[in-house]
Amino acid sequence: MRIKDTIKAAKKAIKLAEKNPMLYTDEEIVYMKRALRQAKIDLQHKRERLGKGFKNESTTWTSKVSVSDATGGTDDGIRGEGEQSPEPGEP
Repeated sequence: MRIKDTIKAAKKAIKLAEKNPMLYTDEEIVYMKRALRQAKIDLQHKRERLGKGFKNESTTWTSKVSVSDATGGTDDGIRGEGEQSPEPGEP
């Protein structure tokens, strides 16, 4: 039985036990509550285990996106300072 199915069944049985106390014994109710608690813990552990890998934020190498201008308007010495001709296509 899947973990989510166990959680769903335990919740339903506990609600039925609250409506009709003669339906289950006290030991059965305690067992259902314990099974519900353990199934929730197992589901949390499963999600943590499956969350690791390539999708984990701490292991991915992403850079922060900057909204500022990349050049910043400063001369960084990469581009030459040659003169441009006023007409396109002229040498």
